[in-house]
Amino acid sequence: MEEALSEGEIVSDEGSENETGESLEPAPVKKPRLDPGVGETSDGSVLPKTAPALKHQSPKRKKKSKLRKSEQKRSKERQSHDSGCRDSSRITAGLATGKFLPGKSGEIMKRLVQLSEGEVLDASSAPPTIKTILFQSIILNLVLGSSSAGTRSGGDAEGMERLRENRVVVVWMSLVSANIFASSDRHFKKMKSLHPCFRFNIQHPGSPRFVKLGLEAFMMNMDSEDGEKATLPPAAPAAEFTRADCLLSLKELLNNEYPGSEEGKDISEFTRLTEWPRADSSLSEAGSFPLFALDCEMVETEAGDELAKVSLVDEALDCVYDSLVQPSSPVVDYRTKFSGISKDKLTDITTTLTDVQQAIRKILPSKCILIGHSLENDLRALKLAHPYVIDTSCLFTPFASPLSKPSLRMLAKKLLDADIQTASDGHDSIEDASTCMKLVQLKLKQGPKCTVPWNDSTKSILADIAFQNRSSGIVDKQGVANLFGRAATHCCIADTDNAVIKVAKTVIPKCDFTFLQLHAMESFLKSAQRDDKEKLLEVADALDSHVMDLVEHCPSKTLVFVVCGSNDITEVKQLQQQRWTDFGKLKEVVMVARTGQVLAFIVN
Repeated sequence: MEEALSEGEIVSDEGSENETGESLEPAPVKKPRLDPGVGETSDGSVLPKTAPALKHQSPKRKKKSKLRKSEQKRSKERQSHDSGCRDSSRITAGLATGKFLPGKSGEIMKRLVQLSEGEVLDASSAPPTIKTILFQSIILNLVLGSSSAGTRSGGDAEGMERLRENRVVVVWMSLVSANIFASSDRHFKKMKSLHPCFRFNIQHPGSPRFVKLGLEAFMMNMDSEDGEKATLPPAAPAAEFTRADCLLSLKELLNNEYPGSEEGKDISEFTRLTEWPRADSSLSEAGSFPLFALDCEMVETEAGDELAKVSLVDEALDCVYDSLVQPSSPVVDYRTKFSGISKDKLTDITTTLTDVQQAIRKILPSKCILIGHSLENDLRALKLAHPYVIDTSCLFTPFASPLSKPSLRMLAKKLLDADIQTASDGHDSIEDASTCMKLVQLKLKQGPKCTVPWNDSTKSILADIAFQNRSSGIVDKQGVANLFGRAATHCCIADTDNAVIKVAKTVIPKCDFTFLQLHAMESFLKSAQRDDKEKLLEVADALDSHVMDLVEHCPSKTLVFVVCGSNDITEVKQLQQQRWTDFGKLKEVVMVARTGQVLAFIVN
């Protein structure tokens, strides 16, 4: 050799030919690693060296190097476990175009088709296992997918079409592990006896050393490891964006509880400004209606909230009506900090609610559009019913729900760069009404692209459903409902399992997709009785009865998924916090915590 080789360098002989004369690549030979204190001469022979070839690391440096390698290994684990999650946008993007899910997900879809046809499924074979993100994709495929999916995969197109006619309900049993569900025939006997029924396993995100919450993985679109927001598909281009495009639909009026929106409900105490349209198509005629912005201030009286001030602004931002109103009942709280109303301001006021109604009806034409922020509250205070409404609390945030809407002050700052409601003596109703008018005029000028982000709603499964104009519902405790339910059509809060089931019975018939969570097992496992096996049986029986009660009251053509697998990770945390952890034991515990089971059955 002409030059000395560095330690560990690969050397090889010259290439040779085989029997047919074809040239063979030289076989690489890795030179053995030299021990400290050994060197080599320029001709490659090994000789002892007086100085060590490799520096010895101090114990402290060795420990730091070991920690760095360990951290690098954990970082690779974190990157690998989310590989399925990062593909969620790709998976869900093709659902509306009718692509059938591949692999095990496609197998599960085909088994669900068989289930919907009433076929007896083979229970002897091992149930398939899929990642939680693919379970989410199956749900989205069922709710949003096209009936052409079956033909694209060689499946039964008619069967897929019939399957997608079903409502979809997911019942999440918090901290009911797959082990608890399957550990004894005494647990969940009623559910296990349901036929036909199809079971499959889900695996939550994680690695051999840690696990992510299954509920979060299912409800949210975790499409990037750095937390980047999911991007919504672009809105379909419209030939012209008009006032009619800003109106609340009849369904949105109902969801936000506008007076007169619920068919059959007695509103005899309300005055109708015009007849209520029977279909959304009738709203299109409002494209040429004049705009009026309305804002009211209320005080609390012995009879409840009552009107104390009303302001009306036209398209030129001129105030066409502004009046204080004397409540009919004694005032309990003037709410001066917000309403700007005080006892002194109402002392000499004789204007009544009836006077205000008559004045407003003289100003407003029967065919006009009213603008306001959460205008249902103002109309309720005025005892007026009107179907042509632009609500700024819903106009700029596609997934705002009745429980979670942006404030007018925030919209003014983000879209108009204006500071409002800054006075210490309460809000100014003329200022608020003018701001609403300016926001609508901006929306009409910029079109659909004029929106504001709203609390990561675009990352949830409910946002995907809402974007395709499908209805969804969530029934859960307040914390969970606020976290995941911002894009839901119906977001309902229930503190107990009994209340969850009661509310869910009313929500399911209204929605294409409904999610509810039962917490009895979670409460039990966090109590001092968690080791009591008989108490565990009682909790399991109660959950079993709740689910069966729900199933019995579900409307026909409802596909129900009961999820067991939001596991207790107490033992995982304990092992992770130990200084000297048995990683074999940790891996075993983590895999149990990551595994869940799903029962699917159809209510015909």
